Amino acid sequence: AIPLIALCALASAGWAAGATITVGRPLVSRPWRGVGYNVLNFDFAQAEQPLVWGSFAKRWTEANASWARMVQPTNFWDFNSSRFLKYEALFRDTTQTTLYWTQFHASLPDVSNASAVAQWAGAEASFLGTLVNSGGGGMPNLQYYCFSNEEEGIVPRGNVTEWLTLNRALRRAMDDAGGATARVVLVGTDFYDCSTAFDGLTGEGSVGAYSCHHYGAEGYDGMASVLAPALNVSFANNHDFFLAEFGGPSCHAPTCRPPHDPAGCNDACAWWDTPAEVDSGLVLAEKVLSTINLGGQSTGYWTFEDPLGGCPYWGLCRWNVSTNPGAPPATVEQLSCRPAHYSHGLLSKFLRGPAQVFQLHIAPEASAGRSDPSPRLIATFVVGPDGEQTLVVLNTASQPVPSLDVSLPPPSTLGRVQHGPEPSNGNVGTPVLNDGVKDSTRGNAQRQDTGSSAELRFYRYTVAMGAPPLNPAGDLPAPSASLMTTANQTRFVDPTNLPAASVTVYTSVPAPTQTADGATGFDTPPSPPSCTHGRDHGVLEWNPVSSAVYYRVTTDGGVHMWSTVDTTFNLNYLSSLSPHRGRTVRFAVQSVDRYSVASTATLCA
Repeated sequence: AIPLIALCALASAGWAAGATITVGRPLVSRPWRGVGYNVLNFDFAQAEQPLVWGSFAKRWTEANASWARMVQPTNFWDFNSSRFLKYEALFRDTTQTTLYWTQFHASLPDVSNASAVAQWAGAEASFLGTLVNSGGGGMPNLQYYCFSNEEEGIVPRGNVTEWLTLNRALRRAMDDAGGATARVVLVGTDFYDCSTAFDGLTGEGSVGAYSCHHYGAEGYDGMASVLAPALNVSFANNHDFFLAEFGGPSCHAPTCRPPHDPAGCNDACAWWDTPAEVDSGLVLAEKVLSTINLGGQSTGYWTFEDPLGGCPYWGLCRWNVSTNPGAPPATVEQLSCRPAHYSHGLLSKFLRGPAQVFQLHIAPEASAGRSDPSPRLIATFVVGPDGEQTLVVLNTASQPVPSLDVSLPPPSTLGRVQHGPEPSNGNVGTPVLNDGVKDSTRGNAQRQDTGSSAELRFYRYTVAMGAPPLNPAGDLPAPSASLMTTANQTRFVDPTNLPAASVTVYTSVPAPTQTADGATGFDTPPSPPSCTHGRDHGVLEWNPVSSAVYYRVTTDGGVHMWSTVDTTFNLNYLSSLSPHRGRTVRFAVQSVDRYSVASTATLCA
């Protein structure tokens, strides 16, 4: 059965008194693994401009997604190249992202030729072995694999007999290879639509997780209907479920024309560059929360960035630049982010996995006899891998909520989500949940106390659809409020409006601690960087700050120019900066910590 979902229709009469949210028991489901993205990683094998890589590295580091789906043709990379090692380290070390890898435009053998199938399976297993063991430490975070994106190469698509023949052969070859290769989980079927994608896979031993794709304008309730058949199969088999590709409605030829599809590639989000783009972040958030509350394990928005050249045209951030030799340098406008990036980035940043999802009750309830369930609040609450508590609240109404009163479970019922031993047979490890209940389908649960009676601090972040915090580098918003719990960590009250059509995130932050650079936790901003060079030859340079996630470059007048994870900034990368290169303008740098809190600015030159 599908678990209890967390939503509440709000009667208009209930707005004046604000709303209350009560967090209940953990949902009986596998751990949540993260709000993620699809990354078209073959672009990085081609990208030459430092700014192109730099824009991605900064945005990915800040979004800090704990799950991602990688899409690329087989053997596209040189796995020992310096470029791949840098890319590998970003996902493995910086964000510790669990990776689901799938092949784009797969070339598949004739399934009637057993020798050809065995040869293909061996080559696929060898490719995976190279990938997980490659270069500077390999990619042990690559835990899931599917040999064909959307059953490309299967004739016809949806031919489950042909798909299973190949998947079983690949599973045997991976098990024969042993080691890290054998630990990779095979995903089925990475297809659409979600109502039929898993037909014929119930009880299939070669499949260790399920994945389907869906695009459309549905919000929370519509996605619940879309996902129900797929989730029931995953529950019955006790496997992870990934909504591995999702997005808004698509437009295709012959109707896909500008402004939806300026690149003319006939594969674009129908919301982009239209009035519907304004509210897209809220609808995407509804899709994510529906997946979480129904018991799914991850979502993968298609795509994190537009591919180089801009086709397909779906990215939350633009990458419409040329990599041809002699092409002009990229501009801020070519690398900007769309409004939905700012709300979706908050979800990926703070809904990291593995996390335990909890039941919620939201009041006031709908008035009796109300036929239209809107307006309403939609919410989800999770306890993350380090014991952090995160509450996401969507106000889908056309009016603000005056205040929010949140009741939390006692600290003794909360704790980290842990896992059993690493799997050795291609199946994911048994989750260890934190509610003290032992269940044969859930492994041995273990309760962990927080170990502290001190009150908790929650940071609040809000993105209103009508006023997204657009900026040249796509920096996510800073916290707008700091709220303390009362009653031994079991309650906090936010007296400030939740704006109409908005996404709000509350996340607990650690108590202030002394860091190596002298910063004292989260009551004060991080230390500012100290500049070592001005703009000699158009380059700024500064010393690193240990608590900084990235650095923000501004003019002395406070105009935001760019942000970077590096400790240098080449003004010549951006042609749009040319008006600011005169000696009458000075540049400043700020360090920004993992909670998007910025330091004071240091003038460099």
